[in-house]
Amino acid sequence: IPNVCFATIPHRPRVYYVGLANALRQPEFQEDAELASGIVEVLEDRLGNLLDLVTVDEKIRYTIGEEDIFPRFPSCALMVTEYRIRDYRGAIGILGHMRMDYAYNTVALDLVAELVRTFSALSALSTAVKARRAGSPRSSSSSRPSTPSRSSEELAECPECRVWAVA
Repeated sequence: IPNVCFATIPHRPRVYYVGLANALRQPEFQEDAELASGIVEVLEDRLGNLLDLVTVDEKIRYTIGEEDIFPRFPSCALMVTEYRIRDYRGAIGILGHMRMDYAYNTVALDLVAELVRTFSALSALSTAVKARRAGSPRSSSSSRPSTPSRSSEELAECPECRVWAVA
C-alpha cells in the first residue's frame, strides 16, 4: 500500500514529502475527495504542527488512528523517528492508511534513520579530523586538497541532502 514518506530539515519549518501521488490513487482517497484534500492540506500546512503533538525521538513511534491527532482522518497512521545532524534535530516518517505494512515500513524507516545518523556521525568525524590536521605541522606540507565542510545551513539547502533525508 503506497504511503507518504516525509522529512523535516533541521531549523527549517518546511516538511518535504514523496509518494503523495501514489497514495492518492488508493480507493479510499478516490472515493472520498474530502479525505484526499485533507491529507494534502496536512502535508502542505500542518504536518509540522502534528509532529509537535507526538513524541519524536530515536525510537520509531506509531500513532494509529488517534482521534486527538487526526480528528478528520481516523483511518490514518503515522510512523516517525528522529535524526540529528550536528546539533540540529529533524524527523523522518511515514504517513499512510491504518492498513499499511507496519513490519516493512518499520524496517525501511529504521534503515533510513540509521543511514542519516551514520552520515551525520561520519560528517562530524571528518570535520574533527580536518580540524586536527589543520592544527598539526604535517598538514601544511600535505599535497592533498582539503574538502570544504558544509555548515548546517548549507546542508539544509543542499539538494543531495534533501533527497538523502527523504529517501
